[in-house]
Amino acid sequence: MTTETNIEALIAAGKRIEYASGSQWEPIYGYTRAVRFGPSISIAGTTAPSLPTSTPSTVAADQTRSIFSTIDKALTALGGSMGDITRVRVFLRNEADFEAVMTVHGEVFARAGVRPAATALAGVKMALEELLVEIEVDAIVGAGGSEVVRLTDKWSVTNEG
Repeated sequence: MTTETNIEALIAAGKRIEYASGSQWEPIYGYTRAVRFGPSISIAGTTAPSLPTSTPSTVAADQTRSIFSTIDKALTALGGSMGDITRVRVFLRNEADFEAVMTVHGEVFARAGVRPAATALAGVKMALEELLVEIEVDAIVGAGGSEVVRLTDKWSVTNEG
C-alpha cells in the first residue's frame, strides 16, 4: 500500500491528518505545518528555514522560492499538489520586496496552471528579524486536476487547462 493510498484510506475513514514538517517549534508552539480533512488542506504560515538549522537568504525572492518548496512538500505528503491551491496569503516585511516576491508567486502558479485567490500585505513585523516573507495557503485536493474556466469582469468565459 502506497503512502497516497494510505492517505486516501484515512480520509475515507473521516480522519484528520496532521503533517509535521520536523520543525522544532511545532510541538513547542502547538501547531503543525499542514492539516488535511476531507479534500481540504490548510498550510500554516511558512517562512524560509531559520536558526538553528540554517539561516535564510537575505533576498526576499529566494526566501519565497524556499517557502513554496516547503509548501509543495507538505501538499505532496497529504496527497495534494500546487495546482490544488485555491487561496494564498503573503506577508512581507518590506513593501519594496512586493514585486520580486509576487513575480516568484506568478512563476510558481504559472507552472501549476492555476491562479489562486491571493492577498499580499506589506509592512508586517515578523517574528524573527531575518524573515522577510511568510506565506500560508489553502488547497482543495483535486482542484488542480479540473478544467480551469476563467470569468472576466465582463463575464466572458475563457477555458484554459
